[in-house]
Amino acid sequence: MNIDWRISEKSAATRLIYWKAILNVLKNNPLTGTGFGGIYLFYREIGSAHSEYMDILLRTGLIGFAFYLFLWYKLLTFYKKIDLAIYSACWGIFIFGLFQETTKLPYMAFVFFTLFNFTLLPMQNNDFIQHN
Repeated sequence: MNIDWRISEKSAATRLIYWKAILNVLKNNPLTGTGFGGIYLFYREIGSAHSEYMDILLRTGLIGFAFYLFLWYKLLTFYKKIDLAIYSACWGIFIFGLFQETTKLPYMAFVFFTLFNFTLLPMQNNDFIQHN
């Protein structure tokens, strides 16, 4: 794929070019992705996917991406019932992930998986929701 890297210096246009390149690479392994290979291995001009979801789709394919979205679904549906503030914050993180790699960073991974762990508590203790 021949990509014109000089199309725009604007962030949004550049992201769209990067995402197009990612989808082009993904054509080779749509179900499993590239594994640990980031987009920088295929296009030296791109250092990062500039999107949590495009990066996960590239690295894990459709299978991993579906699993990742399922984790978000569990998180959002749980906190919608429990705490509106945390629910809103989760949506903020989810939307921010469109434009930045969020849970790939250690501190955001810690927040995400800490919040996600609480979604498992009702399976272990059915009266967790009733007491809180």
